[in-house]
Amino acid sequence: MREYLTVLETLLRGEEVSFQGEHYRVEGGFTVPGTSAVSVVVGALSPRMVQVAGELSDGTVTWLAGRRTLTEDIVPALHEAAAASGRLPPRVIAGLPVALADPDEARTVAQSRFARYGGLENYRKVFEREGVESVAELALVGGESDLERELVGYAEAGVIELWPAVFPVGADAKASLDRTRAFLAQLGRSARPRRRPQGSGRSVSGRSSGRHRRRSDWPRPGPQTGRTRGAARSPSE
Repeated sequence: MREYLTVLETLLRGEEVSFQGEHYRVEGGFTVPGTSAVSVVVGALSPRMVQVAGELSDGTVTWLAGRRTLTEDIVPALHEAAAASGRLPPRVIAGLPVALADPDEARTVAQSRFARYGGLENYRKVFEREGVESVAELALVGGESDLERELVGYAEAGVIELWPAVFPVGADAKASLDRTRAFLAQLGRSARPRRRPQGSGRSVSGRSSGRHRRRSDWPRPGPQTGRTRGAARSPSE
């Protein structure tokens, strides 16, 4: 991954590449007229991948990393690696299952729908760090106030953007999906992009005083089609 990103970043700057590595050997380059800079983020959960993401990309996108893992492990390590490499404070995009629905019913659905992650070693390690047994305990579910409270928690953890894997709950799947997407879209319209100052380990609005928070303090929800800039297709699809 380190070699791949080294080559990719150079190419995306429109520069010629002359690279001879263990895994990649590249000579050449290309330019695409009329294009603008592309933000590159790396999917990372392990310490080594987080380190590489901080050193050689614009940030990371996680899947099923809860607040404890983000606060104690991923976000500090990512910012430290970026700062050591002279890069701007990185983007932190958190991917999580989301449903605006009865929490008990939603967690039951999430447990079934995302069950395969419980059998994957990398995710089992994340569950252990979080002190949970399954995806159901990490899913963002409940009423509007419940989701708002969860999003504030992720903002405090250093998350800049939310990558929501919206899943249906109840007999009317379309209505359930539409309801959750509409709520997230409303949050997206009300949230202002938060500045990330050079050398700062968290966004400006990541910590604020008082019990109540402005909507601009929430992570900005990404597109509700199951995609976000620089990320792959939603795991729920």
